[in-house]
Amino acid sequence: MKTTATISISSKELDCEDVLKALSSCGLKNYDVTKNRTMNGTLIENGCRITTTIRKKEDIQRIWQTLKPTFQLGCCNIKLEGKFDGCINHYLKQYTCG
Repeated sequence: MKTTATISISSKELDCEDVLKALSSCGLKNYDVTKNRTMNGTLIENGCRITTTIRKKEDIQRIWQTLKPTFQLGCCNIKLEGKFDGCINHYLKQYTCG
C-alpha cells in the first residue's frame, strides 16, 4: 500500500540541490524537495522538505541511510499520512532523538 511521506531535514549548511542528488543515488524515483528555513532555538537553519510515496518501511530506511551520513544528521521529522508524525529514529526504532 502506498503512503505519502514527508521528511523534513535541516542543518546550518544544508543545500537542497545536494539533497536531490543524494536521493537519486539511493534509487528514489519520484520525490519533491522544497527549500525552507527553520528556527532551532535562536539558530536559523537551512531546511529541505522531501515529499515522496513509499510502499514499505524499508523505503524510509534506505532514504535515511543515505541522508543521515551524507548530511551529518542526528534526527529529522517524518510524517506518514495518517500513520505517524515524529522523529524518524523513533519510527525506525532507533531511539536517539533528544
